[in-house]
Amino acid sequence: MSLRLRIYIAFAVVALLPTLPVTWVVRDLLDRSFSVALSPSFQSGLEAGAEASRGWLRAERRDFQRDVAGLWPARTEPAPGGGLELLRVDADGRETVIAGEWSDERREALASAARALAPAGSAAPGGPLYPADTGREYLDAALPLGDPVTGWLLVSRPLPAGLPAAFEQVVAARQLQAGLQLERERLRRGFLRPFLLVYGLVLLLSLLLAAMMGRRFSRRVTALADGARRVGAGDWDARVPAAGRDEIARLGAAFNDMAAGLAAQQQRLADLQRLAAWREMARSLAHEIKNPLTPISLMVQEMRDRYP
Repeated sequence: MSLRLRIYIAFAVVALLPTLPVTWVVRDLLDRSFSVALSPSFQSGLEAGAEASRGWLRAERRDFQRDVAGLWPARTEPAPGGGLELLRVDADGRETVIAGEWSDERREALASAARALAPAGSAAPGGPLYPADTGREYLDAALPLGDPVTGWLLVSRPLPAGLPAAFEQVVAARQLQAGLQLERERLRRGFLRPFLLVYGLVLLLSLLLAAMMGRRFSRRVTALADGARRVGAGDWDARVPAAGRDEIARLGAAFNDMAAGLAAQQQRLADLQRLAAWREMARSLAHEIKNPLTPISLMVQEMRDRYP
């Protein structure tokens, strides 16, 4: 594996190492921010409140239906009582308030519902009718009059104070909790995209920085390797760039000093070799000169001895 590739891998690993702890921290912060609203105890409390409100509403509806059923036999001449609000509406549109206070909006809504359930002239049903969606603060019923229907007795009872508001608050809280659950999942999914985008940019910048540093580093190391090969081949003048203050620059300067020292030693060795060669040549020449002079010297000595 080349040095440059190792630098790439090292930078990529360093850039990607924080991904796991950062992801864990962000997810933990999201979970903590939603922990109270989405806790099992809070959810069970909402369920209990909703069930209590539904039970209260069912009890009120049973009591209302019992009272309305008591009006069915004598619906043509009902007697006010039981907290019921009574309104007679004839087929020709005449309205007679028997008990309670009826607003125009309630009167119109319940009368329209009664006409839709048991139109004028139709066969009378066998019991009271209970229109839906006529209001959240009242329990309503319609008792058709005559057979065929010639009018309607509208019956209404207000719910206990606070029950509709409490029930709506519980429903709103449950809806809010469901919305928070969806929002948490959406935030989790939404976190992934910018997280990958940011870390993709960080990884790209890290690889670009690694490429720049790796190219510079490998170029200087390659120069050192080439210089070492040149010196090994006998090129004592080989030098490498040594600019900078880092370790590679100091290594280059040391290499240049080493190469200069080797060149000086090689020069001294060459000088010594030349000097040794000159000495050997002088010794050989002296020996060659000395050999012919020896017999001449002996003959001169002999002649001196014979002819004093």
